[in-house]
Amino acid sequence: MIRLTVTDGGQHQEGFLNEYNDCAVRALALSTGVPYTKAHGLLKAEGRRDRKGTKLPQVKRALVNLCNESSIANYQEIAPSHPVFHPVYGYPLRQKYPTLQDTIRKYNTGRYLIIATGHALCLIDGVVHDKGQISGPRSRVRYIFKITLAEPLKTIITQSQVNELWARLDKLEGK
Repeated sequence: MIRLTVTDGGQHQEGFLNEYNDCAVRALALSTGVPYTKAHGLLKAEGRRDRKGTKLPQVKRALVNLCNESSIANYQEIAPSHPVFHPVYGYPLRQKYPTLQDTIRKYNTGRYLIIATGHALCLIDGVVHDKGQISGPRSRVRYIFKITLAEPLKTIITQSQVNELWARLDKLEGK
């Protein structure tokens, strides 16, 4: 059974009321944590037209641009398929792609952007985040991108620095 959280990825909140065929935009926004407007702009810069589907190379280039322009996230492409070889002659016959259900079972922790047959979706900790248009657990997964969000820099102030700041404040106040 697929656990699903129905969400539009911020589409309606950001004013894209007439946008459809935007599953890649929603998946990119949800998996990387960027606003829908930014994900839409990244894919539009790569050639996506409004109310039209998105091609895989456009998604890849948008991910590369997002990871290079800012330190929001990093990604790693996972090859889900493996070739099926001819039993006698040994040459590859075709690629065998896993089902969506198998992929969810295998990658149940972490953030993933998944490209299935004709659809893109976001998988966060074993829960699919999508608008509810999943074609089913038997749909074949073509590509998987593991998204790793960058941690914000932590500023650590020592006690001696705090004491120095208090001393400066006391000096400014004239005490």
